[in-house]
Amino acid sequence: MKLAKERVLTSGSIAKNIWFLALPMILTTFLQDFFNITDMFFVGKLGPSSIAAVSMGGMVIGIGMVAVMGVSIGTIALVSRYIGRGD
Repeated sequence: MKLAKERVLTSGSIAKNIWFLALPMILTTFLQDFFNITDMFFVGKLGPSSIAAVSMGGMVIGIGMVAVMGVSIGTIALVSRYIGRGD
């Protein structure tokens, strides 16, 4: 039973295929930034040092997310190459 339509990324518009692959990462980054802005809004009533702490925490989490996404994308690329080669 098919749950989703399969998308062939080797044909069609390159720009559309790149946007199709990049959209989940763009949405994840947007939601994380929105979460950090919301935190800063509520913590902002406590003072500038509180805002600085929340923004630094958001940056640390963002760097961690970038590292995890990089490893994930690299792993996906390797697995795709092996599957495409037939190994």
